[in-house]
Amino acid sequence: MKERRKTVLWILQVLVLVLLATCAGRTEAAKHGGAGSRDFYAILGVDKKADEATIKKAYRKLALKYHPDKNPDNQEEAAKKFQDVGTAYEVLSDPEKRTVYDNYGEEGLQAQAAGQDPRTAHFGGNAGSAEGGQQFRFTGDPFKVFEQFFGGGGGFGGGGFGGGGFGGMGGGMGGHQGAPLQDLYPKGSAVSRLKTGKFPDSTSKHIWLIEFYIPGCPHCRNLVQKWETLAENLRGIIKVGAVNCEMDAQLCQQQGVRAYPTIKLAFQDKYLDYKGERSPKQIKKWAYEHMPSDKIQNLLRGGSVDEFLAGPCKSSPSKACVVLLTDKYETSPMYKSIAYQFRNKMAFGEARGSNVQLAARFGVKKYPLLVVVCNGDEQTATEFAGEYTSENIAQFLKSYEDGTACRVATKKRASSRVSITASTDLKSLRISDLKGFLDSKGTTCEGCLEKADYIERVQSLLGLHTEL
Repeated sequence: MKERRKTVLWILQVLVLVLLATCAGRTEAAKHGGAGSRDFYAILGVDKKADEATIKKAYRKLALKYHPDKNPDNQEEAAKKFQDVGTAYEVLSDPEKRTVYDNYGEEGLQAQAAGQDPRTAHFGGNAGSAEGGQQFRFTGDPFKVFEQFFGGGGGFGGGGFGGGGFGGMGGGMGGHQGAPLQDLYPKGSAVSRLKTGKFPDSTSKHIWLIEFYIPGCPHCRNLVQKWETLAENLRGIIKVGAVNCEMDAQLCQQQGVRAYPTIKLAFQDKYLDYKGERSPKQIKKWAYEHMPSDKIQNLLRGGSVDEFLAGPCKSSPSKACVVLLTDKYETSPMYKSIAYQFRNKMAFGEARGSNVQLAARFGVKKYPLLVVVCNGDEQTATEFAGEYTSENIAQFLKSYEDGTACRVATKKRASSRVSITASTDLKSLRISDLKGFLDSKGTTCEGCLEKADYIERVQSLLGLHTEL
């Protein structure tokens, strides 16, 4: 009997020792994050004795580093790290949660979140365990923590990733909750406030540079003065606008906006995303480089001018076409803008690089020279005589929009056509006069380049000997 008691006692002692060892091991594991659970101290890169200031400093650095909007080429991985950093900060910045984590790991936090005693987490509690794949759930939106910490609307992208643990890309577009903050661009601003029903599309007259923002976003607020400056610098060339995504979330979702601020260049039915540095100089350069120029025909020689006048010029809705002769080798942003504004009204051509042949044909005395030709007849050419600004040229061209000006010019031209006879001093006439005479006779001057060529052709038509 005594031997049996000794055996039972020995077995009980062994079981107690095993149980104590297991508890000690589990507790020690919990202090290091638990098997398979996260080490929040390691995530923030701080010591387990780190004070509040050190934890805040670490969070500030890592939250900025891993914010998804700062990692456009790797947003999925960055979002995971951003969430881990937010969770770690939530736990370690809260004395009660930190104590539970230090003693019982994520299992204890999970049990506490379920309303159970964290001390029972390692003994099959219903809260689950990290070893079984369960992790402490982040109790808030990591963007809200970011907002509260930095004092903004979700930092670079607000709630573009959804709340409650990143509920998928694009969820919860309006990051800031509660009453909307004051609009960043009030009435009277150089920046146009855009919204659904007042948003550029393929029918819009102008090219637009658009910012999508939310008022609480720090980077959006930092961009305000730069955006105002851009609006002033681009006046008359590119319209500058802004959409408050807090007020028009649906429009922003339709445009695929996932971060704030997002910048797009809009023309025709295209919306190009800007990915570069947010400086007025770089944004302006990028916008100029991507302005459409397909509405402008390059005029290289006399033949291309003839084709332009006989084709696009005559067939344009207003019967008007615009020819710009310049000493520049690249089309200017101003001319691209003008051509885009009037793309549905008239045709546009350009002779670049001080084209000597075409300069003589149009009588260029000084560059640039801009003329409007009606119905393909050079005799109707009217030179723009004002200061070469986008606003002035646009005002000049508006008088030709409805076709009335060209109808008047064509009638006037028909009544004042130069009469040429055998006694006319052909050398005193302009090339356009000579061309007009040939046109009236139903003939052309194929291969003619210089004035002398046209004179020779007229003389031949009149039966005169060539004496040039």
